[in-house]
Amino acid sequence: MIMWVSYIPSDLLICRILLYICGLIGCAVGVSLLFHTYISPEVYELFVKEISALLNANINKVKTIYDCTSCVIAVIMSFAFFGWFNFEGVKIGTIVCALLNGFTIGAFSKIFEKHFEFKDRLKLRKFFE
Repeated sequence: MIMWVSYIPSDLLICRILLYICGLIGCAVGVSLLFHTYISPEVYELFVKEISALLNANINKVKTIYDCTSCVIAVIMSFAFFGWFNFEGVKIGTIVCALLNGFTIGAFSKIFEKHFEFKDRLKLRKFFE
């Protein structure tokens, strides 16, 4: 599968933008579906899920705050490790993703909740809590 991705033209800016949008949407769909399960997500998504539950806050707003905080920390670390003139690692796509990811995940969650009913089909929740 990965071999086929190498044939996607990515030298044109419009192709890169379209691939970025597809990646942003694909990631948001996956995280949204993961938030509706009792399966433990990646540690950063689990942190967002647990903090929002603890504070009884909107998970999408907590996700946006977490992503923006992580982005700011990454910028600070880039300056600290690479200097002021060799800025590496955080580009415009990272910043846009940090700002839009929580909103996009929330939008897909609303769509999924409107069209699907999420419930436990297997009684495994007690083993994961």
